[in-house]
Amino acid sequence: MPKLSNDVPEAIRPYKFHGCELEIRGSEAVGDCPLCGKEDKFSVNVESSLAQCFTCGVKTNGKGFIRILHERSFESTEDYEHLVNNRGIEEETFDEWGVCKSVTTNDWIVPAYNPEGNRHTL
Repeated sequence: MPKLSNDVPEAIRPYKFHGCELEIRGSEAVGDCPLCGKEDKFSVNVESSLAQCFTCGVKTNGKGFIRILHERSFESTEDYEHLVNNRGIEEETFDEWGVCKSVTTNDWIVPAYNPEGNRHTL
């Protein structure tokens, strides 16, 4: 995962951290949609964190983006063999924990939960 510089606006940090290449154009950060892949169709407001894709229609904020990213990544992860072989942990455990390969970066991501059991971050 990338280390973000301090000049990245707070509202777009979740998107950039999880692999979105965004270019700030006025009050919006624009780039390819991380979910459908359409070029230059994803826009994030640099003040509010509200994002939308003008092709696939997704509308979300930073926390919602993390939720959607995890759901799509979890659904598409099929092979835990590398982790099972290198970590000595059964595949079912990774599945129960929600460990998956990110659809945006292809890195392994692990959800973190708050004391109430709600997903907090990846």
